[in-house]
Amino acid sequence: MAGIHEAKNQFNDALTAYKRGLTFKAGNGIYYQLGLLYDHSLKQPKNAVANYNLYLKNKPEQKKEKEQITYAKTRIAVLTGAK
Repeated sequence: MAGIHEAKNQFNDALTAYKRGLTFKAGNGIYYQLGLLYDHSLKQPKNAVANYNLYLKNKPEQKKEKEQITYAKTRIAVLTGAK
């Protein structure tokens, strides 16, 4: 449902749907999607970094999610100004 809202540029509705999804299960994918939403659509870097960190803290599968892990780490560095 959140993806549909996001595709329609209904970002606040997408945010609500993603957060609702967290009440059913803490899924890495949801934290990653929240990071992307805050980062690119809502332009809220602090919230993006927080969600990317939650994604990484929940130990995503290294082989299966290699690209997402790399992207999350890169965006955290860019958004925090880390070198």
